[in-house]
Amino acid sequence: MNNKTKESPNLYLLAFFTALFAGLFSIVGNYYLSKDQIKQVLPEKDLDLRKEVYLSFLSKIDKSNDPVISEMLNIGPFADKVGTDSQIQDLEDKLHNILSRNDTYDIYWRLNSDLNILRLRASDRVKIRADDLLNALSLNFDAIQIKNHSAEVQAYYKKWWEIQREGIPYGFEEKITLEERFSIIISGKLLQSLIQAMNEEINTTSS
Repeated sequence: MNNKTKESPNLYLLAFFTALFAGLFSIVGNYYLSKDQIKQVLPEKDLDLRKEVYLSFLSKIDKSNDPVISEMLNIGPFADKVGTDSQIQDLEDKLHNILSRNDTYDIYWRLNSDLNILRLRASDRVKIRADDLLNALSLNFDAIQIKNHSAEVQAYYKKWWEIQREGIPYGFEEKITLEERFSIIISGKLLQSLIQAMNEEINTTSS
């Protein structure tokens, strides 16, 4: 009888510590489980916010909202097809028409605030394209990270860089400077590249 009485406190202690450790393990387990769940939810939320920012930017530069931006986007495909003297002059006239209403710095400031908001949520790939677009519009050509773009954009950049570097009179009647011409031609292509990158990421997150 005495032996049983001596053993009972040990049994109570054992039961107490067993319950205590079980509770601690449960708390620790729930903590790490919650941490993993948060890690999964946060990236999804970030992607949703990124998608919203992309869609908002794309909406703002829609043709119906901004005709100047629309004309810039059309310059790239048009410049690709230039071959004859009349086409060269036609391109020069189109560039002059854009700059007669807004110089490169005006266009820079029109896009700058929207691009700053975009870069807060954008991927590194989109950020580079946004930065390069602003560098082109501010005539800061040396800062353009052209190697981070597609082979097509690199070839386009190289082609027009060499044309402008030669300094040969452009068209029957030059109406803008070499820097302005290169700025708008390259900006149009970089804007296309930016839009394409955003659309690709939107489609990826939607699938």
